[in-house]
Amino acid sequence: MTKIIVKYDKSLCSFIELSGHAGYAKSGFDIVCSGITTATYTSINLIDKINSDCFKLDVNDDAGYLHMSLDYQKLSKEEVDLIQLIIRNLIDMYEEIKRNYPKYLKIEIL
Repeated sequence: MTKIIVKYDKSLCSFIELSGHAGYAKSGFDIVCSGITTATYTSINLIDKINSDCFKLDVNDDAGYLHMSLDYQKLSKEEVDLIQLIIRNLIDMYEEIKRNYPKYLKIEIL
């Protein structure tokens, strides 16, 4: 099972952490892992296009681990708003995957 933790600080997402492999199918055939990974990296790439200095990634593919921390200190209000929209959309995508495959994904929002 993949576990996703999304932490908010003062109404802004401060980090997203993914851990574990979904276990729906063998590696390379796991549509749950593929969906989670695609949604995550699409969102990261969008955030990177807005401002590449506002986040840090720690990734270990073998362990099925990703941690993205966000820093809004040097961002304009428009950049913050866009990034929060991307984060909300990402969470919506995670929730949709969870609705379809509840045994393979756990989401915790703090």
